[in-house]
Amino acid sequence: MSAYNSGDLDKALSFFDPQIEWRLPPDLALDIESVVRGRDGVREFWAMLDDTFGDFRLEIGSFDDAGEKVLVTVRLLGYGKRSGAPVATEMHQVAELRDGRITRVDFFLNRAEALEAAGLRE
Repeated sequence: MSAYNSGDLDKALSFFDPQIEWRLPPDLALDIESVVRGRDGVREFWAMLDDTFGDFRLEIGSFDDAGEKVLVTVRLLGYGKRSGAPVATEMHQVAELRDGRITRVDFFLNRAEALEAAGLRE
């Protein structure tokens, strides 16, 4: 996340498999596809975030190891460029790993759903 926050997108993308799949929650209020594919798709998604939010950054809250998967709780911070409204929300990412690279990330707004997707329980 530090590579993303510092603007080093090439370094941030190097942690992803070239065929990465990002699966966004269907109720996320963004005008984009719910599945983003490949590093170029992730880069486009990040460009959309940059166009939409100012001073956008991520803070890691917690990690829950589930073997081939990891559940990461992340705070998203910034402000809306059009509205100026502050953004401070929490999301949960379930990342699948293979050969040291992230192959898939599923995003959840609800921790219980994320725990279930990771095969974990509270």
